[in-house]
Amino acid sequence: TIGSGTAITKILSATTTWDVPSLVNGAFASTTITVPGVTAGDTIIPSLSSITQDGWYWLVSYVSATDTVSVRLLNSTGGTINLPSGTLRVTCIKF
Repeated sequence: TIGSGTAITKILSATTTWDVPSLVNGAFASTTITVPGVTAGDTIIPSLSSITQDGWYWLVSYVSATDTVSVRLLNSTGGTINLPSGTLRVTCIKF
């Protein structure tokens, strides 16, 4: 446990390369990543190394099936973005 919080029983992590297509403002791209052991209800934290520009990006994730996490990137920058290919990392915390 950390402090007096709920005990963390396991941390899972997986990476893959994601080349997000060009996105106009308001558009989104989706992908999935296999994370062995992840199940519905786990806490999911996504990150994408190619998001280095200022602006509003929404990177969200959820367990879409056992061992599978779905990730969406929404462009809310006000313009079109064309990110370089980057490393998508998904970290899953089990309590």
